[in-house]
Amino acid sequence: MCGGRGENYLGKTTFRPQYTRLGSNLNLPVFGSLVYCESSALDHEATEAGKGSEKNPQNWKEEGNIAFKEGDWDHALMCYSKAINLSKEDNNDKAVYLKNRAAVHLKKNDFKNVEEDCTAALDIVPNDPKALYRRCQALEAMERFEEAYRDAKQVHTVDPGSKLIQPVLERLYKIVQERVQINSQTANKVAQMFKYAFNLSEDKDKRQTAMNNMVVLSREKAGAELMYSEGVVKQIAKLLKVEKNEEIYLAAVRIVGELCRNDLSRTKEILQELGIPWFLDVLNSNNEDRVNSAQYCLQTVLNTLSGMDNKPDSKPTKEFCEENKKEIDTLITCLIYSSTSRTLSGLGRDAIIELLTKNCHYTTLNWAEQLVEIRGLQRLMEVASELQEYKYESAMEITPSTQAIVSVCLSRIYENMYYDALREKFLNNVDDYVKEKLITPDIESKVRVVVALTTLLPRPP
Repeated sequence: MCGGRGENYLGKTTFRPQYTRLGSNLNLPVFGSLVYCESSALDHEATEAGKGSEKNPQNWKEEGNIAFKEGDWDHALMCYSKAINLSKEDNNDKAVYLKNRAAVHLKKNDFKNVEEDCTAALDIVPNDPKALYRRCQALEAMERFEEAYRDAKQVHTVDPGSKLIQPVLERLYKIVQERVQINSQTANKVAQMFKYAFNLSEDKDKRQTAMNNMVVLSREKAGAELMYSEGVVKQIAKLLKVEKNEEIYLAAVRIVGELCRNDLSRTKEILQELGIPWFLDVLNSNNEDRVNSAQYCLQTVLNTLSGMDNKPDSKPTKEFCEENKKEIDTLITCLIYSSTSRTLSGLGRDAIIELLTKNCHYTTLNWAEQLVEIRGLQRLMEVASELQEYKYESAMEITPSTQAIVSVCLSRIYENMYYDALREKFLNNVDDYVKEKLITPDIESKVRVVVALTTLLPRPP
C-alpha cells in the first residue's frame, strides 16, 4: 500500500499516492482520477432508458463503471468493449469508453492494450490528459522510458498546474538522462567491437573476443537496439560470405538470433533485409554447431512472429499468428520445399524436419493441416524413401537419423488430423505418393516405396 493525501485534479477530488521508482514489480499504483472511470449525469438516464430494451453504449459504460468499482475487471472489460463496439462515430463518448477500458487493462497489467486504447482515444481527443497519463504508465511499465517521458511532458503542457504529474516527470527525466549516459558509453563499446569484429586484417583473438562480446550485448535490450541501428545485420551478412573462422561465424549467427528474440518489428525487418534463403544457406552445413545455430535462429524467428518464447510449454498468441500469417506461411513453405533439396546437407535436412515437427502440433503453430494442403507429406515421404546404399547423382544427402526424424514428423502430423475428413486427406496423400512411384517398373522405385511406408509404422518406444 502507499500513503498519500487528497488532491483535486481535473475537477475531481482524488487520492495522491507516494511515488516509488519502478522496479521488477509491475503492479503500478493507481493514480487518482487518472485511472478513475469516467461517468456522467447521462449515465443514470441512459441506464433507466435501457431497462427493458437493448442496451446502448452508455448503458454498457455505466455497468462497466459499477463492475470497475467492485474490482470485477473481466466484467468491466467486457462492458467497455461492448460500448466501444456499439459506438458508430468517433466522438467524445467513444474516447471515454476507450480510456475506461484502458484503466481496466492497467489494473490487469495488460500494458500493450493500455497503450493501444489510449492512442485510439487520443486520435479522437488529442492531448487528453487522462489518456496521455495512462499511456505514460503503460510505456513506463514496458520500459519504454523515453516515450513515457514524452507523454508525461505533454500532460504537464496541457495542465501545467498539476502537482500529480510532477513527481512522475521528475522520475522519468532522471531515468531518461541515465539511459542517455549509458547509451553513450555503450555506443563507444559497439564502435570498438565493430572495428575489430568486422575487420578481417585484425588479430584473430581480438576479433573472436569482440564478436563474443557482441553476442552478450545483443541479449540486452539497449545493446540490441544500438547494434541494430548501427547496421550490424548488414555487416554480418557481408562478413559471413568470406569468414573462415568457425567461432566468429557461429557468434555472428547467434547475434542475429538474439536480435530477433522478442522484438516483432525488428524480426520482420531482419527477415526483409536478409531473406529466408540466408537462414537456409547457413543451415546448409555439415558442421553440427553451425546447423544448430541456424535452427535456433529460425525457431526464434517463428517464436517472435507467433508470440511464443523458447520455453517447452510456450504457446502461440492468436493475435500474433493472425497478424503475421503471411510471414509464418512463407517460412513453412520454404522449409518444406527445402526439405527435398538435392544440394542440402543431411544435417541441414534433419534440422528442417525437426523444425516442422516442433511447430506442426496444435499447441504450437498447428502447421499439420497446412503441410498436407501444400503436399508436404509427399516431400517428407520422398525424404523417407532415400537409402544411403543408393548413391546416384540426384540422390539426397541423409544421415543415419533421417528416417527416424521423418517418422516422428509424420506421426506428429497424423496426430493432428482432428476429424475423419482430415485423416482421409492424409491417407489420400500417401496413396498418391505410392501410385506415382509405382508407375515406373524398376525395382528401385518399389524398394523406395516400401522404405517410405515403414516410416509410417509405429516405432518401439
